[in-house]
Amino acid sequence: MSASRTSTTSPSITLKDDIPGRFTKYDISVAAKTATDSGTLSWETPAVGRRLWQIGILDRSGAEFGHGNDFRHWGLWMRIRKQFPDGIIAFVADHGEAQDIPYILAAYVQGSGVPYDPVLQIEFALPVAPMEPKASLLLALADAIQHGRYPFVDLSLSLNGQPLAEIKETFRHGGAIHRSDIRGLCQEETITFPASRLQAGKNTLTIRLTPHRKPRSSSTGAPYIAVMFDALRLEAR
Repeated sequence: MSASRTSTTSPSITLKDDIPGRFTKYDISVAAKTATDSGTLSWETPAVGRRLWQIGILDRSGAEFGHGNDFRHWGLWMRIRKQFPDGIIAFVADHGEAQDIPYILAAYVQGSGVPYDPVLQIEFALPVAPMEPKASLLLALADAIQHGRYPFVDLSLSLNGQPLAEIKETFRHGGAIHRSDIRGLCQEETITFPASRLQAGKNTLTIRLTPHRKPRSSSTGAPYIAVMFDALRLEAR
């Protein structure tokens, strides 16, 4: 949240809150030596259509996801590997909670070991196929990292076994994951696609990391590519 004056002599200020979504309230008058009660400021994240599901909270943090309350322990991705040894992180959106998904999706190689390259599979059921012509998937990240000089973190998405989107040169390298933080360079991307790709009954959305170069081993097991989740939301429009 930030505040700015309309002029150097004006008693009014403007409150702002930026991405993801934006909140702005103009002309809040603040008199000298008095307390100003602005009342309850209600704000909801903007929607582009009918919400089918949302995982997480758009708060620029991965705290509500799995291990998000223990982020100061360096190397949590190694614990996640023990939790999901086959690399398939399956989540059922209909009755699951954000904490069922690790707050980071991280690929790494330790020493001469086998690369661990996990994928996230989100399963969700629809009672009927959407009647709307389009659907939108919001993917908000609280951070992302990529080893090497390539400044972006790329992702590959598929829906029901068919390619959905290749997100390239969009999410920039941050660094909070290496620093064992819970928020860093917050970014988001909205993928719009024909709603006919969604079907009545079971659907599966798969998210994969796309390394820019051949995986490199690290003696410490530091990730060569990773993303930290903020929120995911699917809407029909």
